[in-house]
Amino acid sequence: MSETINFKEPPADLPAIQRGNWFDIPEDDQVRGYLKSSQLAPVSKATWQAARLSKAAYLYRDAGTGWAVVVKYYGVKTGLQGPKHALRELKLTQLASSSWLVTPGYRAVIPLDVWEDVLFLEYIDGLTLENMISIRKSQPGELIRCLEQTATLLANLHSNVVDVTEYSGFTHWIRKTRKVIHQLGKHGVLQDDL
Repeated sequence: MSETINFKEPPADLPAIQRGNWFDIPEDDQVRGYLKSSQLAPVSKATWQAARLSKAAYLYRDAGTGWAVVVKYYGVKTGLQGPKHALRELKLTQLASSSWLVTPGYRAVIPLDVWEDVLFLEYIDGLTLENMISIRKSQPGELIRCLEQTATLLANLHSNVVDVTEYSGFTHWIRKTRKVIHQLGKHGVLQDDL
């Protein structure tokens, strides 16, 4: 007997070229309904919109108030394991958002809720490290400051995690970060003239 799980579907599967473009969400959208009924979102009669960030991540916003939330659809990413992975990321994000991860200029995102295979995260408007690296030529001197703050944040992470095996969820991201840094160095992005 196979287990059937009805995963939540993203509002639209837009082509990659349209990522970041806002589109209206219908009244009957399940996630929109959940946001309103769970009282995560402010009460407003305005139109709701979404923008695709990736195949499984969307930014939802109330057009009236401007309030926004990141919505990650784990069923799309991991199938039957969606609820498990959504809950795991919620717990890891809660860990990261604890007080010892506050660094000047940076802070961890606050996890808001998990609903079956859907994770809701606080939306913080601003530039990511990836954005800073890609626009470094138009903002001389900013990249080195950004990298120093990132290094401080990573040092805080490293020095404040007592039992690394308990937080093994970070090991994937450490490997990924090392790979990105290696690629940036290999392609000349990270050089002495930062």
